Amino acid sequence: MPTKKRKESLTPTIKGVVSALERCIDPEIGVSIVDLGFIYGIKIDGIDVTVQRRLYSPMWPLAGMISDDIDKKVSAVKGVKDVSVEMVWDPPWSMEMFSEEFKKKFQHSH
Repeated sequence: MPTKKRKESLTPTIKGVVSALERCIDPEIGVSIVDLGFIYGIKIDGIDVTVQRRLYSPMWPLAGMISDDIDKKVSAVKGVKDVSVEMVWDPPWSMEMFSEEFKKKFQHSH
């Protein structure tokens, strides 16, 4: 009797998108933008993904590079067709937005 292959979901998942974003590394300090608390939201509409993010400041010279990296890595997530990156400035970013894991590492290094 033939075995049935399980159909893979063609719709992207939050988990898959977060996993991709964890591979987006801030080039100045070598930490993921997720751990730094720069991701403010992820919206999935079918096969389209919107990532809401923020930076240290609007004048940060590496902003374009990070946006390109987000687009490249999230576009590679299974089921994603289009990626939009939105800048969000509210609420203001603070070190309290670090991931719990990074907070522990940060505290041990200082």
